[in-house]
Amino acid sequence: MIKILKAWLTKNNQSYNTNEYSAEVTINKNLYLSDIINEMIKEGLEIDHDFATKVITTFNKKTSDLVFNGNKVDTGLVSMYPIIKGQLYNKTWNPNVNSVNVSIIPSNELRQGMFETTVEILGEKAAPQNEKSAEQVVQGYENFKPIGRNPKNDIPACGVAFRAWLCKA
Repeated sequence: MIKILKAWLTKNNQSYNTNEYSAEVTINKNLYLSDIINEMIKEGLEIDHDFATKVITTFNKKTSDLVFNGNKVDTGLVSMYPIIKGQLYNKTWNPNVNSVNVSIIPSNELRQGMFETTVEILGEKAAPQNEKSAEQVVQGYENFKPIGRNPKNDIPACGVAFRAWLCKA
């Protein structure tokens, strides 16, 4: 199967390089397990749809159980292993800071697919009107004129509160 990704270019207005763009892939459709099984059956795989669904669903549950019991699992498509996010302060697990997650690494099959994929650029997507270029942001900052009091002499209330807390005054 020929693999082609279609993408729109978006100008990077936050860069001084006027030729810098990012590519946004156009998603054709959202496919789910049932859709993938239907595609496999269309391509000639002789299997009952319900049986295939049960096998793959059971496979997914077992894979998840194995990963979150501390195993590195290679499915042939991806390799997965559990990770813990966040620093453990005082050697203590804190669910407000820490979480369990999974690291996913593409397998050889996915990496091969990456190399075989062609990207087709559809054109340049117009940037939203509210985005300013880096030059416009710098100019706006340089041209800023405060209204009213001299900001160098201002002592905002939060600064007073912070100094009071800091100096215990």
